[in-house]
Amino acid sequence: MASGEWRVQNTNGPLGTGCASLPSPLATHHSPLFTCILISHNKPAYVSHALASLAAQTFGDWEAIVFDSGVLYDRGFFDELPCFDDPRFRLVRSWETDELRRTKTIASWCSNECFRKDLVRGRYVTYLCDDDLLDPGAFAAFHDYIAAHPDATAP
Repeated sequence: MASGEWRVQNTNGPLGTGCASLPSPLATHHSPLFTCILISHNKPAYVSHALASLAAQTFGDWEAIVFDSGVLYDRGFFDELPCFDDPRFRLVRSWETDELRRTKTIASWCSNECFRKDLVRGRYVTYLCDDDLLDPGAFAAFHDYIAAHPDATAP
């Protein structure tokens, strides 16, 4: 992939596995309440569990952007994971370069790229590291708090 190119994969997309830069079925019909950006970099022993914790959410109005550094993506690691049968999951292969890795904090750069490339569709955004888990009721708790406190803002 050439520098500056980007690739979004939704394995459940209209053209099947590997469709580049195609919106997920949710893109044209629905903007979710929550977007979770999961940054992945070569932690195969953990990232599957992080993805499963997202799939287990009891509140269903969310999307996940799985932004992989390319290490696992290029090995085909994500191809067989069952969570990618769910259209709420989108896989993005990073376009970071060696120079970027030397000069930037890559996790924040990847998150910012999700905004710069207009990948984020949710009203509220959260972040999950590839070696962390999200409690199954997390999005439900976030939703309930927002509903109970509609005027709440972040400082």
